[in-house]
Amino acid sequence: MVEQQTIINNTENIKVVYNKIDLSFNVETPNKVWCQKKDFKPYVDISYNDEIHRLYFENAESITHKSFETGIGRGIKCLLSNFKIGKEKIELCFEISIWIDNIYEDIHFELIPINEVQGIIEKIVWPGPFDFKKKEKDNYTVIPMMLGCIIPNNWAKEVHPMENGRYYTRGAYMPWWDKLKIITVI
Repeated sequence: MVEQQTIINNTENIKVVYNKIDLSFNVETPNKVWCQKKDFKPYVDISYNDEIHRLYFENAESITHKSFETGIGRGIKCLLSNFKIGKEKIELCFEISIWIDNIYEDIHFELIPINEVQGIIEKIVWPGPFDFKKKEKDNYTVIPMMLGCIIPNNWAKEVHPMENGRYYTRGAYMPWWDKLKIITVI
C-alpha cells in the first residue's frame, strides 16, 4: 500500500502536507491552514496534431515519489511520465518538487522537464489555487501581473491572468506569488 501523505517541515513554524494520491497539498502554520481547492486537478495543455489536449498529472501512467534533503532544504519530488493522447503514448516526462528552505522557510514549487514532448506545451497549471472560503478584507494575494498586483481577498470580481500568465511577459514579469494576512499589533 502506498503511503498517502508526506509531511515536509523544517521547524514547527511551517509544514506542507502533500497527498501522493491526488497530488494536492495543504500549507500549515501554528495559526493558519491553507488548503488547496478540492476540485483542482493540475494539468498541462499540449498542442499536438493541430489540437490542444489537456493532460492531467494524475493520468500519467507512471507516478513515483521520493523524499529528499539537501544542505538548503527538504521536500518531495514526484516524477510523472507516460502520458497518452487517446491511445497514443506521448513522450512527456517531468518532475515536480515541493520543498521548504532551511533559512527563510520559504516554500518552493518547481517543475523540471525531463524529456521533450512531440507537441508544444501551451500551458502548465500547477500548483493550484488555495480555497479561501472566508472573504477577509485584511488578506491579500500578490501576483506578478503587469508591475505587480495586490488583490484584497474580498475583491468582488475574479481576476484572470493576462497572456496566459507566461513568465517574463506582461502577464507575469517575475516568477513570484504570495498570500498575506495583515496582523495589527497594539
